[in-house]
Amino acid sequence: MVYLIDASVYVFRAWYSMPAELRDAEGNPTHAVYGFAWFLCDLIERRQPRFLQWLSMRATVVDIAMRCSRPTKPIASPRPLN
Repeated sequence: MVYLIDASVYVFRAWYSMPAELRDAEGNPTHAVYGFAWFLCDLIERRQPRFLQWLSMRATVVDIAMRCSRPTKPIASPRPLN
């Protein structure tokens, strides 16, 4: 069995479902990481996938930062329908 996981959905879910008191030694919140790791461990234990791949959220963050630094293009008005 092969699983491809959209990590952003499960990290988002974990962020809001896990206790916000989970923090690292420096005080940074870790509840989303913990929740996502728990989900992956549970999936691996239950389904025993042969291959497992998840999409990186880092690419999304980099893409958003890149897009924010670009100059905006003017929005073209749509053609009128005849």
